[in-house]
Amino acid sequence: CHETKDCKRLEKCKGKDCLCKDNLCEWECSSNKDCKDFFCNNASGYQCECKNSFCTFKKKQPECKTIGDCVKQGKCQAKSPCNCNYHNKKGYCERPWYVIESNLPRFCRSTKDCEDTILWCKGGKCSCEDMKNISKHKGWEKMRGVCKKKTAKVY
Repeated sequence: CHETKDCKRLEKCKGKDCLCKDNLCEWECSSNKDCKDFFCNNASGYQCECKNSFCTFKKKQPECKTIGDCVKQGKCQAKSPCNCNYHNKKGYCERPWYVIESNLPRFCRSTKDCEDTILWCKGGKCSCEDMKNISKHKGWEKMRGVCKKKTAKVY
């Protein structure tokens, strides 16, 4: 294509508002719902917006200052890992990077991960236990554990 009107005659563009972009007729969306699986919905601080038939990055409103804010808004659960990624006075609720790449519930690398990412564990209530290697590659160790409530010691 040379112009957007050239796209109207293509079968793949029937019933869609295709645009001519880089000499190709393209269409990604008619509404924001069409963008649900696009990267812009996974980028920290952004969400997708359907604009001119393309899923584009739209800056989100700040969501949090603490993990507690994320839990109150229903964006995270008190017993699951969450991070309020807070920079430049703007925070966004998301899963920590090391949780994204691992299999829940085995995600913690140390007791500090439990303390930092699980509201239910705040105040030294949990420890990272049952460490196992979750690496799929021989010779590589990627140890992950499970955050468990500390039990009260009986004397």
